[in-house]
Amino acid sequence: MDNITLSDYDRNLLERHIVSLSQHSRALAAHCECLAMNAENMWAAIVNESPRYLEKDYVKLMVKWGLIDEKGNPLI
Repeated sequence: MDNITLSDYDRNLLERHIVSLSQHSRALAAHCECLAMNAENMWAAIVNESPRYLEKDYVKLMVKWGLIDEKGNPLI
């Protein structure tokens, strides 16, 4: 197999694509966790209990996945 040489432009484009995929993956992971938390909260409502997850839990999750900082500012 021949060695592939990338131009600076192609290398930069590839690096930006990798960053974009990483951000997208983190957002999807956070979304999946939020859906699970929503499902548990819905079940709690059905059985007339208090919600298990509050806004602070969702914020903590978004910080965990690097979507926002501790002050709530978006990182992506």
